[in-house]
Amino acid sequence: MSFFVAYRDTSTGLLVTDRRNIATRYLKRPCFVLDVASTIPVQIIYRLVTSRRQGLFGFLNLLRLWRLRHVSELFAKLEKNIRFSYLWIRLIKLLCVTLFALHCAACIYLWMAFNYKSKELTWIGSQIHGFEDRSVWFCYTYA
Repeated sequence: MSFFVAYRDTSTGLLVTDRRNIATRYLKRPCFVLDVASTIPVQIIYRLVTSRRQGLFGFLNLLRLWRLRHVSELFAKLEKNIRFSYLWIRLIKLLCVTLFALHCAACIYLWMAFNYKSKELTWIGSQIHGFEDRSVWFCYTYA
């Protein structure tokens, strides 16, 4: 890891550029633990250790959403920057949020179709007969 982003010290008001001080400030924050936990490959661990605690691994997989916080911070910085048009940044942000919501909805529909007991009662199962034999990409785009 490399630490290049300087910060302003609250007590003196000076800009701190020492990498060691930047690193210790980041390591002391509670966000560091969640950043590390969100990068753990939970699905690989789940496949290696197939235990009865499937719900725990599913919950740990949701920690990956913690990384979206950085995207939100990026858009907040871009909106404040006077070199970029505020309108275009807001439109791009709206487009990204819409695409993310569509992706989440498609993943939920696809998960329900593959895991529901009677597959013909799901939305995808009623439209495409034998969708289990099709590719995942086809079912995802259809969802």
